[in-house]
Amino acid sequence: MKKKKVLILLAVVVFLVQTACAVGGTTATTQAPPAATQDVGDQVATSVALTQAAQQVVVPPVNTIAPLQVLPTTTPEVPTFTVAPSIQGSVNYGANCRSGPGANFSSLMVYEQGALVDVIGTNMATDKTIWWVVSSSGQPECWLIDQAITISGDKTSVAKVVSPPTPTPVPPPNWSGTWACWLRGGFGGATDETANIPMTQTGNSLSGSFYSWGFSFTFVGTVSADGMLVNGTLTRGDGGKWTIVFRRNPSNLNQFRGSWYVLGNTSSDGDWCGAINGAGKPSPCKSN
Repeated sequence: MKKKKVLILLAVVVFLVQTACAVGGTTATTQAPPAATQDVGDQVATSVALTQAAQQVVVPPVNTIAPLQVLPTTTPEVPTFTVAPSIQGSVNYGANCRSGPGANFSSLMVYEQGALVDVIGTNMATDKTIWWVVSSSGQPECWLIDQAITISGDKTSVAKVVSPPTPTPVPPPNWSGTWACWLRGGFGGATDETANIPMTQTGNSLSGSFYSWGFSFTFVGTVSADGMLVNGTLTRGDGGKWTIVFRRNPSNLNQFRGSWYVLGNTSSDGDWCGAINGAGKPSPCKSN
């Protein structure tokens, strides 16, 4: 009897267990839809978040290249140049053509009287004398002093050029020596005269004597510091006196131009020029 009760009790327990399992299965089945609903919500939220994030991404602007502009085809203009007219000159006398505008520049060559040259430049020296740069076929470009050349054409069209550097100073020229001199005028009845006149320079003093027109003459003068100018007095044996002025030729130091005159008496104006060391007579002879 006791064994039968135990069996009945076990059957009741088994039933209860089965019932409980059945109830748990039913509960799990009915609660599944909420879980699925929760998954869909999460997906929607995630999608919305991604969309918002995508909208917040700043896309850098894309550089755009402007379309190429095709320029119209034009024919380039060929520049035209106006050729300055050729300026020529004729040499007035045998003259040194120097490396620069001044007697302190070395002589590169000597142009003979009548030589034709092309004038290509000009410059005014520190002593206000005008010089011209000239050239000729087969000869170096060099400088002629204005009085040594007669220019044809428009002088103003000649280019202004810069002087070369001044060379190392050289001692001033000395007047000592025997000069071939040409004299004209000076007093009534005087004919043109040539004479070899010895001159002596001591310091800045110049002196000399000669005999012409049947008279003896003596002179004394003062030489400028640069050796280019002499101012003095010429005295004739009978007491006549004249003022003398000698100017060394800056383009040929072997020449001087000069004059002798009586102040206030133009009829006594005369020419006096000279040359040494084989140089020819300067032209013009008279110095102003």
